[in-house]
Amino acid sequence: MNQEENIWDIKNTTANGNAIKLPPSKRGARSSLDLDFRRILRLWPLVIAFGIAGYFVGKFYLRYVRTIFLVSTSINIEQKEEVSIGKALLGSARDPFNDQIAYFKSPVLSLNLVDSLHLNFHAEAQGTFKDKDFYGLVNWKILKAEDKNLPLLHFTVIPSEKKFICKESQKLDSIDWGMPFQIDGNWVVVNKLKDIHGNAPIFCYNTDNLQEAFSLSNSLKIVSNKESNIINISYSDYSSARAIDVLNGLTHLYNQIIEQDKTRSFSQAIGFVEGRLAPLGRELDSIENALAHFKSVRGFVGNTANGTLYLDKTKDLDKTLNDLNVTKQTILSVERFIQNPGLKDENLALVGISDPVLQNYIVQYQRMWSEKEKLQMTQTANHPNMIQLESHMSGLKNNINVQLQNYKNNLKISEANYQNNLSVTNSMLRNTPMDEKELLGKQRLQNIKENLFMTLLQKREEAAIAKASVTVNTKILTPPIKANAIKNPEPKKIMGAAVLIGLLLPLLVAIIIELINRKIISKRQIKSITDIPVIAELQHVEELKENPIIIDVNKRSMIGEQLRSLRTNLDFYEINKTGSKYILITSSMSGEGKSFLSVNLARSYSLQGKKVALLEFDLRRPKISKLMNVSKELPGLSSFLIGKYDVSQIIFKPSEIGDNEVLDVFPAGAIPPNPQELLSGIKMNELKEYLDTHYDVVIMDSPPYGIVADAQILGQWALLTIVLTRFRQTMVEQVIEINEWHQNKIFNNMAIVFNGIRSKGYFGYKYGYYYYRGKYGQGYYNESNS
Repeated sequence: MNQEENIWDIKNTTANGNAIKLPPSKRGARSSLDLDFRRILRLWPLVIAFGIAGYFVGKFYLRYVRTIFLVSTSINIEQKEEVSIGKALLGSARDPFNDQIAYFKSPVLSLNLVDSLHLNFHAEAQGTFKDKDFYGLVNWKILKAEDKNLPLLHFTVIPSEKKFICKESQKLDSIDWGMPFQIDGNWVVVNKLKDIHGNAPIFCYNTDNLQEAFSLSNSLKIVSNKESNIINISYSDYSSARAIDVLNGLTHLYNQIIEQDKTRSFSQAIGFVEGRLAPLGRELDSIENALAHFKSVRGFVGNTANGTLYLDKTKDLDKTLNDLNVTKQTILSVERFIQNPGLKDENLALVGISDPVLQNYIVQYQRMWSEKEKLQMTQTANHPNMIQLESHMSGLKNNINVQLQNYKNNLKISEANYQNNLSVTNSMLRNTPMDEKELLGKQRLQNIKENLFMTLLQKREEAAIAKASVTVNTKILTPPIKANAIKNPEPKKIMGAAVLIGLLLPLLVAIIIELINRKIISKRQIKSITDIPVIAELQHVEELKENPIIIDVNKRSMIGEQLRSLRTNLDFYEINKTGSKYILITSSMSGEGKSFLSVNLARSYSLQGKKVALLEFDLRRPKISKLMNVSKELPGLSSFLIGKYDVSQIIFKPSEIGDNEVLDVFPAGAIPPNPQELLSGIKMNELKEYLDTHYDVVIMDSPPYGIVADAQILGQWALLTIVLTRFRQTMVEQVIEINEWHQNKIFNNMAIVFNGIRSKGYFGYKYGYYYYRGKYGQGYYNESNS
């Protein structure tokens, strides 16, 4: 609403100026927030200050935070056909691609990497906020060749150009770089790899290699693409040099282990075949000698046609039998290994097993068993790593047993087919003479041994060729180098985030304050809750004790003009009314300025030459008497209402009032025990008759209606009811309650005065109407211009 227009809008009045009774409103259900972005943006100096502070906080953070380097590499694992165990023996496909990827995250591979690079030996300079890693500058190790359970040591090195001072407990020794020395009975050597600037103490310590291996394995990030054979491996570390060494060492060890696994498998196959060839050759020699002796004694020169056909058919069947027997022995060796993994690797043969899945299961089981043996050196059976490994081994063992059982079932079917075919072939010997039958039996035994011998020779050659052709087809596409390393945290991002947070923090806090505020801070907020007109806004007055009457004939001030504006708005309200004008002043709670407004509004009317009566009906907590220095000994309204004094005897005339003014104060008097009963008594009629006869304006200061109901009794007299609200004191819920008074027609012609407006502080009424008048027209209100 425009501040210069009549406060009583024409829409709410009749033609003669009488107020129209408004229907009950639902304003109380509307939003009561006064989210003013202009007030929030007024914090721009604080925003700039916090932005600058955020800049320095970001600088401080980057100076003392430890930088982490993320190094990555891309590797292509080629999937071209290779000669594998299964293919070299009975034909098979190579291991699945995902199994090759799993090798990179294997704790066994990580343990080998930790041991080869000595990653569990650390050298750091300890600072107040962050430590400096000396990887690549200083390294050290414990000189022990056989015992892998290294002791945990820690000591301090103070470097110089050619020597260093070793500080261990209270002992100080000067030692040459690279020269072995003893700590707690252990030989240790410290090497300087590059020049070291300064002589800051370097703290050297080592950690358990198994824990370091598991930590390294968990830190590796491997991403693969199903559509290609390329994998991306990334690793984060405080030292970019160590991260690069880890990825390079990982690729090298992977190639080495894969090559060793393949070579070992072929070596086992060759050993198995050679172990069978020697006794088989002796058996074959014995059979051939026995056959030659039989022919010489019996005089046989050749076989009949029927005998030749029999030998040809049994030759193929016996070859099948030889293959079945080889596979049986292989399955038996695998079962023995599963039941007793402590057997040496050479006792395990995979000759005859063509299933790549079973081959892969067995290789994984061998690797896990080796890993378990290493863990058992330092960890108990209840350790989480051991429990997890046992769980994997148990599942893998069950899968192997299932595959072996399938093999056994297939072998039984093959054996049954062999027996049926052999029965048909044996029927050819029914009409053959007995001597020839005996000869054919010996020849068939010779053929069986020859076929087996030739089969084993072929297997040995194929395995030897496969072993010689073992290659690891991995290519590094993107090498791990420092130029590709990503620093975390990134300075630009950190500085940008720090400045942005600094800029937004005051605004965010201001918005939160706005959202959680439940107190009235503006006229607009009141109007959003209720239809009751706000007829005046009064600024906060600091000092009232010396002179509570701040409006005077020769005094010009902002609050004085605001009170005069309030008086004018009240005059507009009752243009054609005659008789005394009764104005009731109340509020929803104590401390909102009723007594101050009553005194000064009464003085404002008296300056107009009107006869004014100021009644202090707040009989419970009278404040007007204190403000105007009324003696407690003087009688007041309570004395009149109980019949002890006449009306004329309780009138108090303030000394500040001029001779031409009529402002009579009716003080509350002694505090009665029953104020509400007194206000409802018959003496009130006598008081009203006196007021109607002698005064033009009657100002009634009443108790807060939100606390007691005294104001409702006085509201029957009032032509107009002024309800005070106070800046940053009256709650939103209280204004909603005031609106309910209006809807329930408890008081006549209600109006609201917004009191105690402050121009300072966050919620200062800076953008209000009176602020601009006060700022740009302050000189107009000076007393010198009156």
